Amino acid sequence: MNSISIVGNLTHDPELRFGASGKARASFTVAVNERHGEDEEVAHFLRCTAFGTLAENVCETLRKGHRVVAVGRFNTWNSELTLEGGDVKRINNVGLTVSSIGPDLLWARARVAKVDRSTDDAPAAETKAPAAAARNPVNGNGDAPAPDDVDEPAPARASKPRAKASVPAGADDEEPF
Repeated sequence: MNSISIVGNLTHDPELRFGASGKARASFTVAVNERHGEDEEVAHFLRCTAFGTLAENVCETLRKGHRVVAVGRFNTWNSELTLEGGDVKRINNVGLTVSSIGPDLLWARARVAKVDRSTDDAPAAETKAPAAAARNPVNGNGDAPAPDDVDEPAPARASKPRAKASVPAGADDEEPF
């Protein structure tokens, strides 16, 4: 399957609807900015759709203004727009059926809560990053954390040795973009 990744901001809170079969569908728009030169920037607005558990998680987690990274496949469809003079204009629309989405961690912090797939109920357990809390003891609201919010460091785990990738000399000196 062909897929594309986009990075942008949600233009409004995701909307959750349920089909006749009971399957959840979330609709939202992501604004993606494209730079042209030093001073010019063009915004593209992609209508996105997510289904099932992903749709429910999107609506519970993401809000207007959040910067997200989304992966999915492009969809295209035609529609007609009737103008004031009665003229009809054909429009080619582009959208994204999202298969994966999450916050852009360059602009936000996130707490991951695994979904209990056996019951599709509330999250099974919350996973926190104790090292991040130790470096910056601030919760998502910018306040100092409550005593129960701070985690103890996880016990060290034995890990398998990993093969090191060969990187040409000087390849890691510059930013990749």
